[in-house]
Amino acid sequence: MEQKGATPAGRGFWSHFFSRGFWIVLFGAVFVFVGYRLVFPHTARSGAPSSADIRAELGIPVAVYRVEEGRWDLWKTFYGQVQSATTQQVSAFVREFITDVAVQVGDHVKAGDVLVELSRELEGTHLSALTADYQDAVKEYERKRSLHAAGGISKQEVEKAYVAMQQKKSQLNDVNTRLSRTVVRSKLTGVVVERNAEVGEIAESGRLLLKVADLANLEVDVALAPADTIRVRPGVPARVHIQGLTFPGAVKRIDPGADAVTGMYTCVVALQPGANFLPGMFVEVELQVDSRNGVISVPYEVLRREGDSTVVFVISGDSVFRRAVTLCDGQDGIVEVRSKLFSGDVLVKEGLNSVYDGVKVWIRGTSDDVVPTSAGSGKTK
Repeated sequence: MEQKGATPAGRGFWSHFFSRGFWIVLFGAVFVFVGYRLVFPHTARSGAPSSADIRAELGIPVAVYRVEEGRWDLWKTFYGQVQSATTQQVSAFVREFITDVAVQVGDHVKAGDVLVELSRELEGTHLSALTADYQDAVKEYERKRSLHAAGGISKQEVEKAYVAMQQKKSQLNDVNTRLSRTVVRSKLTGVVVERNAEVGEIAESGRLLLKVADLANLEVDVALAPADTIRVRPGVPARVHIQGLTFPGAVKRIDPGADAVTGMYTCVVALQPGANFLPGMFVEVELQVDSRNGVISVPYEVLRREGDSTVVFVISGDSVFRRAVTLCDGQDGIVEVRSKLFSGDVLVKEGLNSVYDGVKVWIRGTSDDVVPTSAGSGKTK
């Protein structure tokens, strides 16, 4: 009975505590905790500042690039074919059988070397007939001249016989000249680049038998689009590449007429002596399409694309500010900037995706990194 009597008293105590004292203690503890966090934010949990706290105080770590004016040499790549500026078209001067072809494609020859020999069979037969005709014409002329001297014929008859004799003589001389050309020689020192002759074939007069190219005077024919002809002119430097080797050259001329099918213009690049090329080779050609001083250029790493704009982030003091820029031609990881950048500007290069307009930054790295003290000041590696 006494325990039962104590139970209501206990319930009264706890009920009284939860209704007043408990809540006072609880609210007091919460107040103290919140106050502590507000006064000592860095040491509230572990006694050490968090990475977010460090970033808020020091800023976002970045590496930088300093803008400087410099020389801008822009090269553009094309493709072309090697040609010889001087070639010999070796043709037949007489209709004869080919008895010997002394060279193959790729053979080196000297001026005066025998290239092709022809028979004298067909023209020889013609020569015999013309010789007989000429001898008859001479006899006829002498006969009529004697008759004229005796008063038997007119002077006109003698003159007519003389003309006929001279015609036969001219024909005979032509055949002798052609027969003297049955041995065909090279006029150049160079290399055989084309052969269209085989032993036993009939070489018609004027038929192309061989082509010899002078290797000391080589050129490259490059096809240019109309827009490229504006930036390429005679004297522009060129670099010709083949199999890992590079040879210097220069633009010699641009042919004025465009190709009727492709609409392209032929740019002729002259190679310097000693270039190890053969006519017909296909090569890669770089032409210098622009060369200026005082140009602002930057690496692509400092650029960020935002919608239709390209922007950079310029460091001023300990903050960065967004700046839109206008780009031009680029090469080898570098691009020309035509507006909104100035020599001495310091740009974010690493950490670019983490920064935004007005954010605080700090320069990480060695003592050679940029340490800006004012807008556009500092130095780079």
